[in-house]
Amino acid sequence: MSSCSILADEAMTKNTSSYAGVLQEITEESTDASQYSVGSSSRQSSFSKRGRDISSRSQSRIRPSHKESVKNVNVEALTVNKLRFSSLGLVGRDKETVVLKECLERLLMAGEEATATETGEEYARASARELVFISGVSGTGKTTLAQTLASEMKRHKGLYLTGKFDFYLRDEPYSGFAAACRELCGEILMLRNDTSTEVKYQEICDEIMSELGDEISLLTNIFPILDEILDVDYTSAPAADSSDDAYGKESINYAFRKFLRVVSTHFNPLVIVLDDLQWADAASFELLETLITDRENPQIMVIGCYRSNEVDDAHFLSKKLRDLHERKENDGFRITDIYVGNLDIPSVNQIIIELLSVDSDDSSLDLAEICHKRTLGNAFHLIVFLSMLEEEGMLEFNLGLFQWIWDVLEIDEKTAAAAN
Repeated sequence: MSSCSILADEAMTKNTSSYAGVLQEITEESTDASQYSVGSSSRQSSFSKRGRDISSRSQSRIRPSHKESVKNVNVEALTVNKLRFSSLGLVGRDKETVVLKECLERLLMAGEEATATETGEEYARASARELVFISGVSGTGKTTLAQTLASEMKRHKGLYLTGKFDFYLRDEPYSGFAAACRELCGEILMLRNDTSTEVKYQEICDEIMSELGDEISLLTNIFPILDEILDVDYTSAPAADSSDDAYGKESINYAFRKFLRVVSTHFNPLVIVLDDLQWADAASFELLETLITDRENPQIMVIGCYRSNEVDDAHFLSKKLRDLHERKENDGFRITDIYVGNLDIPSVNQIIIELLSVDSDDSSLDLAEICHKRTLGNAFHLIVFLSMLEEEGMLEFNLGLFQWIWDVLEIDEKTAAAAN
């Protein structure tokens, strides 16, 4: 079955709603959507001009018969008559979710064995670390698939960190890791602000300083947020030497590796999600390799999400993927590749059933077919398309019938200009 994701929220609410991320993708991938989005002037004009008469006739057929029953209702104050995307869960992604959770289960199992016996610890260090690559074209919901682990990490008292690379920050080293580091430092600072965890906070800070010593200045130059959790005297600390670029990168990588070793003893397992990996810089790839090959930090999982439609065989990321697959046996880590495709018609129909509270599969199948036809089952485009139908009055909640209504022929005619 094809897959879908009804995407995820920003960092503070990312565990509560699958659709929250759809809004994030709509914003982040607006460039991709411009070729389809109903916001484009030409298509908006086409919808308006061709649909005004049909929409008027449709409303005149339905609304007068229910006018008396709803005349005292404050429609603007209602929410039942609006599409509530936040109510949607993941649809059509069962297979991919199972594969991803199996990776986490292996990580957790290795951690349990590591605490049981010395032999188990040696095994964990050799095979526990997990590297997962989630690929798919723009708008399929790769990030949301990764976020299915967020609630699992909370349940196991681990940490789920996210970082995102940006097209316009491709020349800025470690930008994705910097975002993840900010989230990590935020978690540590929360310990300081709670009297019941102040001792743990101080333990973490002391261990970081003991493990890194003067090397901490290498990290604070790259990740200034660390200054907020550490009281460092820089007067005696050596300045980071940037004259030798290779040496400087290697020093930063090993310092960050030691930093995460300390963190993972207090928060484990540790999952780091790096989004839009196709825009990552070379230094970030080197840091990723340093972390995933660290046998002294067994309970770590790195998930990299990237747009397959922007990565060909000659892309830098493709070369790195091949190199990592060649190294996994000798360096003792696992690699799992997950491809996220578009939705099939049954999955689109299931979304519509949940979104519109439809009683049976058959009653919404005609709408699902037209939605799939127009969007090819792309999750991002599907959300945009359904939102457009509501905005244009082609999908509306009838207060007299107390249900959503639509006319497939009307939708087919008025959206024909937007067909992919």
